[in-house]
Amino acid sequence: MTRRTCARVGLAATLLLLAGCTPDGSPALGALPDPVPVASHTDDGTCDNGYDAGTVDGAQLVGVDAQPRSVVLLWYPGSSADDCRVRRTAGGTAVARRLAADIRSAPESFGNSSCPDDDGSVVSLYFTVDDKARPQRVDVRPSGCSSIVAPHRRARDAKPQLILDLARVAPSSWRARLQARVS
Repeated sequence: MTRRTCARVGLAATLLLLAGCTPDGSPALGALPDPVPVASHTDDGTCDNGYDAGTVDGAQLVGVDAQPRSVVLLWYPGSSADDCRVRRTAGGTAVARRLAADIRSAPESFGNSSCPDDDGSVVSLYFTVDDKARPQRVDVRPSGCSSIVAPHRRARDAKPQLILDLARVAPSSWRARLQARVS
């Protein structure tokens, strides 16, 4: 290999490392909405949570950095929620790393054709990593077929441990419902 080729390979490897790419998937970056998005009841009584997934199909699997510093969670209510408000919670290093490990260990989702218990609820997680200017965004759909998605990434299946770990940092109005999903 020539020096020029070695330099290019080294530069590419460094750029991938700095970008936070992992063998398990690469993180999707996203700006944390501020203020918290507004959800409201529609004329027919359903809750419109205002969630926008963007494009969730991509070549790379959903991933997050293994060593996040903190996490902010936005809780988008389902369509039948009585309390139709987006809630915000946060967790420090231990919570962020536990949730990141749950996400990184989740298997790839190969799609489900029918998820009858899906109420449209979503938890958006924004992981902060020391050397990242923008947080890494991952969305968990805890109802129905329970999946993990991110903009321009292939989905993963959300396993019971992730749902339980989310319940630990959930707003009180969410806890019992999340714990019931895995019991």
